[in-house]
Amino acid sequence: MPTEAEYIYWHKCWPEAILNTLRGFMESGDSSGVLGISSLAVCYVKPIDYETAVSVLIREVLQGLDEAKEIREKLRDRRLEFKEMGLYDIMEKRAALLERGLVPLPRVNNRVTGYRREAHEIYRKLNRVGLLRIESHSLRPSDRPTDWIGLNGKWDGLVEGIRTSETTPDMFASSLGIILYLAIEEKGFTTVFPMIKAVIAAEESGGEIPFEDLQMKYYNRKPRDLDRILERQREKTEPLKIFPSDDGRRLIVNRNTAYAIKICQAAANRLFRGVTL
Repeated sequence: MPTEAEYIYWHKCWPEAILNTLRGFMESGDSSGVLGISSLAVCYVKPIDYETAVSVLIREVLQGLDEAKEIREKLRDRRLEFKEMGLYDIMEKRAALLERGLVPLPRVNNRVTGYRREAHEIYRKLNRVGLLRIESHSLRPSDRPTDWIGLNGKWDGLVEGIRTSETTPDMFASSLGIILYLAIEEKGFTTVFPMIKAVIAAEESGGEIPFEDLQMKYYNRKPRDLDRILERQREKTEPLKIFPSDDGRRLIVNRNTAYAIKICQAAANRLFRGVTL
């Protein structure tokens, strides 16, 4: 049984630290940090609504960024034509909103049919913790304002980092959704904490850890959990693997994962120092 201090540190300080760190990474467009934290998602295996709701939102945001580029090209090539039709300002405003990572809520609603209530509750929670933006905009002066939503973040930087790393948007979104669930709901961390401890220990030994140490020191009570984690990560692209190199004997830690955990650890330590037991 953990002591009261251990419980507070791991089950209260760490979820908050992960959430705060992830928010900072997204706001600065730090794709390495976001991917590093998201790699921990392989530790959690149960299907959750967060995974789907966040995946839908990110998919729409990414499609919106592509749509904005198409609008910009049309405005550049057919500027006078759209001005004569009275559409130029409308299209300009739509492109500007999409470029900021915002999408119309009705469009998202069309994608979450069947679990809309659950998705809206998740979006409300993301908004409360400062990870979601909701803004009202009308494209025409005569239109009623419509809610536009999107995750906080410098999307140009994040998207470019994801594309450079060859991480598929769906895989990235699914992993991010799982991490957001763990951090916001403060549930499901029992399989994640041993891995965090293992990565920290590996960093103290040059970024590597023997498989035997990983199994005996951190997953000795639940060896099947480790088997599932290593199996799941084989399905991921390199940036979302905790151990991109695994020869069956020694595992090398993903540099993004090590970087993100180091930042989270410092944040968790600061939070714990402020706790009165």
